[in-house]
Amino acid sequence: MIQKYAAALLPAIVTLLGALQLAIANGIVDETEAGQLIALFAGVLITWVVPLVPGRWAGALKTGAAIVAAVATLIVPLLIGFTWQGLLIFAIAALSALATEIGVQLRTDTGGRHSLKAAL
Repeated sequence: MIQKYAAALLPAIVTLLGALQLAIANGIVDETEAGQLIALFAGVLITWVVPLVPGRWAGALKTGAAIVAAVATLIVPLLIGFTWQGLLIFAIAALSALATEIGVQLRTDTGGRHSLKAAL
């Protein structure tokens, strides 16, 4: 069972723990960082729960959820208050979205070479 879910859970755990570490770097989690963590957690959860759908747009839901989460982690500090931790949490979310798309491309293409080049 761990082999089936490890590929999705390990990056999610690393993403969330990295963002949490940044959020508590100054000792407390403020409302901006809390909003970003909630958005990032929702994106990771949706990305993990949603299966790959058959067809050309196999990863649209997975990658779309990761992109929406990344955008939300950028919007929250713009609305509430901008900090350097907020910028770094957004960078983690953006890298997570890119990693999600690369993972989708690797799983939907037999060799992964052509799609991986397109994703980068």
